[in-house]
Amino acid sequence: MDKADRVRICYQHTCLQCVSDKKATNTTLRDRLGLSKDKHTIVSGIIGDTIEAGKIREADPTASKKFKSYLPWWA
Repeated sequence: MDKADRVRICYQHTCLQCVSDKKATNTTLRDRLGLSKDKHTIVSGIIGDTIEAGKIREADPTASKKFKSYLPWWA
């Protein structure tokens, strides 16, 4: 999977969570990708790339890193 695929998956996951009245988190994306808990840094990188691409944003920029959640750019 290349970077563009990972960004697309993260964006689509965040959109799905949003329309389900939920927020995407590192944990929800990790679960969606079937990754174990020790792979949280990989998922953080994917989220960072997706934010950098302008596809998602932090739901609450003041939240601590542990409690970050994300919304699509349009929400």
